[in-house]
Amino acid sequence: DLHSFPTRRSSDLAIFDLNGNQLTYTQSLVNSGTMTIVDSDPGKAGRLHNPNTAVPTITNNGTLTIESGYISSANVALNNTSTVTINGGRIVGGLIGIQSSSGDNYTVTLNNGSIEAGQYGILNGTVTVNGGSVTVNNPENRPSVAIKANNVTITDGSISITSNAFTSGSDSCGYTYSRCTSGIEATTTTVEDGSIYVEATNVGTTTRGIAGTSTINGGSITVTGVGVLYGTNGKTTLNDGNITVTGTSETNSNNSA
Repeated sequence: DLHSFPTRRSSDLAIFDLNGNQLTYTQSLVNSGTMTIVDSDPGKAGRLHNPNTAVPTITNNGTLTIESGYISSANVALNNTSTVTINGGRIVGGLIGIQSSSGDNYTVTLNNGSIEAGQYGILNGTVTVNGGSVTVNNPENRPSVAIKANNVTITDGSISITSNAFTSGSDSCGYTYSRCTSGIEATTTTVEDGSIYVEATNVGTTTRGIAGTSTINGGSITVTGVGVLYGTNGKTTLNDGNITVTGTSETNSNNSA
């Protein structure tokens, strides 16, 4: 019962405390105000899980902060139409970790914690990663990107994707839709520090560390595996940092289109 979970209100701030409890339900927990999700249990055993692929585990229409706790879904773990800040915890989506509405005004900030998914770690909006990790493991033949958004800034943290996507026939390997594998696909990406790791397991794919216009001021980008491999694919300004490409087919450390 959702209503049996501890919820505290301090002025206009709702605090949803898992307190070590585990909840499985088939509807979406909707936030339309200001909410913080925590798990005050010392063992951090609390979990929100939704096995219903038709609705996300959490729908955020306001200001949502996740301090701790485990949020999981068979499909989309968190749907965002406003502002999400993650300071800890674990978010796991069968397909998508966090999906925002398209547009610059919908924001996701990852300061700590982890986001895991089978196709997209973070999809759409403006994304800032200051720490923590985004991990995608895609065993299927489908488009797969760790972070696919309008604008992305990485100041620290770890971005990792392993994918079996396959590029064939008339499939476009562009910035908006493709069967390519990418660490990041965005209109603009800025990397200050942190690491981006991309691995392709299907020889028929095209794989990119970053696709789109990017400025690299530090950190590391590693692209490895099989197929056609690019460190970056798009207009790239490399001021500092490392780009490494290793594989068994055509390789390019920096492709500017």
